[in-house]
Amino acid sequence: MRSRQKTWRRFNDLIPEKGTSSLHENLKTLRKDTQTISRKENKPTLIKKENIPQDPLLGLGQLQIWAKLDDAEEVFSKIFQVAELQWLLWAFGDNVKKKRKKILIPLIFDHLKKGTQFCEEALLKRCMFAL
Repeated sequence: MRSRQKTWRRFNDLIPEKGTSSLHENLKTLRKDTQTISRKENKPTLIKKENIPQDPLLGLGQLQIWAKLDDAEEVFSKIFQVAELQWLLWAFGDNVKKKRKKILIPLIFDHLKKGTQFCEEALLKRCMFAL
């Protein structure tokens, strides 16, 4: 929404004088520009569960790409539940019964970085995280 002063100046063909009002408007636009830049810079990566394809082969490829990103382990711990992490380990053929994210995530990242493929049984499910 435009300020009343800018609208009034436009309709009355006035040129702003040097003073607090024009400096105040310049400061407003400067702050607005710097805030939009900082929001874009702080934009998080697009690692979301919704972005994982349901097909296990495609999903595995997406997870392997994400595993190469910085801070991926932290993001995985935030977005995945323990049951989903256990499903991933099961799909890799690893039978770990532990229920702590701190243990599960490094194991999954080892498999993802090595390029381990999902087992045949997981591929037959045709759906990621099918428990």
